Amino acid sequence: LRYPGVDGWRNPDLFWPNDRTWFAATDVDFWSLYVGGSETFTNELAARASTPCTSVHYHDRLPNED
Repeated sequence: LRYPGVDGWRNPDLFWPNDRTWFAATDVDFWSLYVGGSETFTNELAARASTPCTSVHYHDRLPNED
């Protein structure tokens, strides 16, 4: 991801479109990208992803990384 007009890579921690129908979030402590949206949207996105995807829910605890 790149910020417009800035050289080099940046890692935003939260972004979403103006209509707020989905969002993407990262965390400095995990090697993951989290995407939220409707179940239809997230299932289709996971089916097209070139990396492993796992569904998580709001109350799921995230594993600690050693």
